[in-house]
Amino acid sequence: NYSEKVTASYKDKGYAQAQCLVDLKNIDNDKVDTYFTVEKGEIFKFGRVYVTGNTHTRDYIILREMEFEEGSLFNQSKLKESENNLKRLSFLDPQILEFSLKPSPKDEEALDVHIKVKEKGNINIGVGLKYGMDKENGVFSVSGEFSTDNLLGRAYVSKLSVDVLSTSLTEKAQQDDKTEYLKSASFLFFNPSIWNKPLGLQVNGNYTGEGFNDSFTYKRLVGSLGVTWYFLKNYSLNLDVGYEKFSIKKLYNNQLKISDQEIYSPFLELGFQYKKYNNYRYTTKGISFQSGLELKGIQENSWAVLVFQQMFFYPLFEQIVYRHRLEYKQNLSLRGNVPVYYQHTLGGPSSLRGYDINTFGYFQQGYHLKDNKNASFNIGQDASFLASFELERPLIESIVYLSVFFDMGNVYEKMFNFSERFFYDAGFGLKFFTPMGVIDFDIGFPLFDKERKEPKLQFTIKQS
Repeated sequence: NYSEKVTASYKDKGYAQAQCLVDLKNIDNDKVDTYFTVEKGEIFKFGRVYVTGNTHTRDYIILREMEFEEGSLFNQSKLKESENNLKRLSFLDPQILEFSLKPSPKDEEALDVHIKVKEKGNINIGVGLKYGMDKENGVFSVSGEFSTDNLLGRAYVSKLSVDVLSTSLTEKAQQDDKTEYLKSASFLFFNPSIWNKPLGLQVNGNYTGEGFNDSFTYKRLVGSLGVTWYFLKNYSLNLDVGYEKFSIKKLYNNQLKISDQEIYSPFLELGFQYKKYNNYRYTTKGISFQSGLELKGIQENSWAVLVFQQMFFYPLFEQIVYRHRLEYKQNLSLRGNVPVYYQHTLGGPSSLRGYDINTFGYFQQGYHLKDNKNASFNIGQDASFLASFELERPLIESIVYLSVFFDMGNVYEKMFNFSERFFYDAGFGLKFFTPMGVIDFDIGFPLFDKERKEPKLQFTIKQS
C-alpha cells in the first residue's frame, strides 16, 4: 500500500527506523480524508557485517554477495537484495537464513548487520538415466556424477561425470547384435569470482572413448579454458578457447568420407547471457536469454555455429507455473562441409517428446557397411527450431509435480523457413525430486501427423 511505499522510500535514504502513520478522518458518508505522518528518525549507515553458522564456507564468499559497503548510507532495498543473493547460493539453505540489525557498539550512527546461515551438504553423488526410442531400438543411458559446488569453502564448482549408453534393450537389437556403447567422462572446474572480481574462470575436459550415431562410431577429446565477465547484475559475457580431436573408428555409411568427418583443431566460443531467476533449483518466476557463436575447424572444413535460447517462468494461480523454452541453432559453413556429428536433429527427451530420438533430420540413402544392406542414415540438417510450452503444478510440495506440455519444431536444410511445416506434440508428465536426482516421466502424443500416431514414453533422471 501507499504507506509502505513511503516508508520504504525513506529507509532507502538512510532512515532505518522510519515509520509512516496513517490517520483517517470522515468528511461525509462517502468521502474520507487520509493524512500521512512520517516519523523519519535518525540517519544511519551500515556498520560491520558478522556471519555465523558457516563452518565450511569462508566468510568472504558470503560477504562478497553484499550489495552495500561498510560505512555507506543505510539502504533497505540493498539489504534485501543482499539477502536474495545469498538465497540463490546452492550451498546455503534458503529456508534458514536470518538477517538482523543491531546498533554498533563502536559507532552510534551505524547499524551492524548480523547474518545467520546454514550450509547444505558439500558433496553430491548422483545417478542419471535416460530412455527413449531410436528407430526400432531402445536407447538407454546411465550416468554417474560426483560434484561439489563449494570446494574448499571457496564456492569453487567441481564436477566429474561418467556416461555409458546402450541400444541393446529390444529383442531385435539383440538378435542383430547391434549393441553399442558410449563410454565417456567429463570434468568441470569453475571459479565464479576470480580475486573477488566479477570474473569467472572455467576449465572443461571431455573424453568419449566409444560414441556412435547412424553413420559411424567415433572417439572424441575436447579441452577448453573459459573466462566469464559479469556486469549489470544479471548479464554476462563469456569467452572459451579450446582444442578438439574427433576421429572415426568405424564407418557405416558408404556415402561419407572419413577425411570429411574428422576434426583436429582449436575452437573459439563467444557467448552472451541475461538471467534472472527467483530460485535456481526450482524456478517459478524468471527469464533468461542467451546467444552464442562458436568457430570450429581450420583444416579442409571450417564452420560457425549460432545458438539462441530464451526461457520464461511465471506463476499463474493455484500454484500453477507457466514456462516456455525457445531455441534456434544454425550452422554456417565457412569452408567445405559441416561434419555429420555437428548437424542438428530433433526428437526424444528435451526435444519433441512425442517422437523417437532423432526422428527429424536429413535421411541419406546409402549402403550399411556393417549390416551389408541398403539403409537410411540420419545425417542431420544445418538448422533447427524448437519451442516447448508447459504448465506445472505441485502434487506434493517440493517432491512431486504434474505438468502438461506442448512442443513444436523442425529441422531445416539451410536456415529457418516459415514455408516449411512444424511438427507438433502434446502430453503430460510427472517430475520427482529425489536424493539421487530429478526423475522425469513424459508421455507425448504426435499431433496433426498422419504417418506417426503412437504415443512415446520419455524417461530421464537428471542430477539436481
